[in-house]
Amino acid sequence: MSDNKKSMLCLSIRLHTKSVKKYEDVLKSEYKSTGNNPVSSTTISRSFGNGKVFSLTDLTNRPEWAGETAILTNNKVDISNNSFSKAVAVFKVESGNGKKRFMSLTFGRGDSLLDSVRYINDFGRNVAAKKISGFKVTATDSFQITDRIIQSAKQYVSMQNVGIEALINSQSEFASSISGNFTNGEIETRLHGHDELLKATRFMGWDEVKNDLQYYLNVYLSRATMAGWATRVTKINGGLKQKLDSALIKGMISGRVEYAIAWSTFREVNLLTTTLLKRIPDISPTEQLSWYIKYRQTKDPNYNSDQLSSKIKQTKLVATVEGDQPENIPLYRGILADLVFEKQRYLLYNGKWYQVEQQFYDEIVQKITNIPVCNIELPELKVISDKAGTPHYEDEGSYNIRLANSVIGGTLFDKVNFNAHLGSDFRGPEEPADVITTSRNLFFVKKGNSSAALSHLFLQGLVSAKLLAQGGTGELRRFVNEKLNADVFTDNIRNTDVTLTFVVIKKTPNLPFFSMISFSEVLDGLYEMGYKVEIAWPKIEELS
Repeated sequence: MSDNKKSMLCLSIRLHTKSVKKYEDVLKSEYKSTGNNPVSSTTISRSFGNGKVFSLTDLTNRPEWAGETAILTNNKVDISNNSFSKAVAVFKVESGNGKKRFMSLTFGRGDSLLDSVRYINDFGRNVAAKKISGFKVTATDSFQITDRIIQSAKQYVSMQNVGIEALINSQSEFASSISGNFTNGEIETRLHGHDELLKATRFMGWDEVKNDLQYYLNVYLSRATMAGWATRVTKINGGLKQKLDSALIKGMISGRVEYAIAWSTFREVNLLTTTLLKRIPDISPTEQLSWYIKYRQTKDPNYNSDQLSSKIKQTKLVATVEGDQPENIPLYRGILADLVFEKQRYLLYNGKWYQVEQQFYDEIVQKITNIPVCNIELPELKVISDKAGTPHYEDEGSYNIRLANSVIGGTLFDKVNFNAHLGSDFRGPEEPADVITTSRNLFFVKKGNSSAALSHLFLQGLVSAKLLAQGGTGELRRFVNEKLNADVFTDNIRNTDVTLTFVVIKKTPNLPFFSMISFSEVLDGLYEMGYKVEIAWPKIEELS
């Protein structure tokens, strides 16, 4: 085949780290010339660039279904083993400013030959985010944290967004891959960027590949603006993942790391349990793990992270749905965690670690910081004693009663449920707020001890706001007026006349990152409807 014969080529491209100094460095140790399964090495023709092809050929495996076929045919059909090969082409590429880097193209299962520690984790997504403008994005995979946080407390209302426009405008959606088209010269190229892997498809000859690799390297190294929505988080592999796991486990034991447990796809939390505590029913998986850690620490003051890590690896998260067989996944895959490690912020989601882009984090923090602080003096959270004389903080129910009595025109709505009937999309029963005043202020109260509880609080506010909104069915307005014994929410009252105050009872006036993401999404909805929003940080009495 001549060098310049053109065809539709689909290249699977990876960029390797600066630690790769020679071609063989990209390989896993077992496939190197000194390993126990060395690959064949062949130099690429210079007309295609500087590089080598590493390959394993004539490999065989037995089809999984061969035994089943033998049973069905009484061994009358002889199923042969499958034969396959895999290869990777490694190129030394020079960027526009003279930097030399190694890039690889994989064929078949050639990616299994590569050492994942030695490629750039965000290369594919980075290039796609720089070259594909928002309106040319044709497909994307994403994961949304908001639903997962909420289900670890209670399945309440789905905030799932659909469509590219919704993804771009969302702060809780994180793109894991981006697909679309862009034009390089006269040729349109289809790109698919997924973490480290860039797939580039266009009509070209193999003699053009070296120039394309140089082009994508320059794109990655350039300071070109990336689509912010597409680069908020970057998946972590290799040695750093082990360090993050270790830091997480140590933080769980010390109580310094916040975490929740939920199914990798949306499930009601009351249908979840673990194989950790079979004898303690009716508590959430998060509470089960927390209880287990405290129990082991009480039994053994020297209980360490290695022991907890081993236990988590052995434990399953179990989902039981009426009429179905129980399903299970590894407990580790169900852990949702927010971790600061070596001054960087990381998220654990569905068994994968992601680094949070600093600018995105700063923007979320600033958005929350800009929320006005309630200027009404709210009651302090009090310390009370139980029958044995042990001091502890009052519960939210007791606090809400005192809050209702302390604010002018306040009425207690805690545990007062409203059921929507007139074509509402929301699942009831719905608690309109914890306290509502005749000056049209809705107070939503929560102790700030978990992202799940706080995120549920914020979404409760959004649901109430939508049901209460001007132009809605009016059902909730009439319900609230009846309980207030006053015609406060009339049809001519605008959303701008209503204030939602989120009361977060927490020793330090800040929110966990997961809660900030949820709150950011809720704020967008509330501001779009015209509501006023405040946050309040009541004082907390010292617990002696």
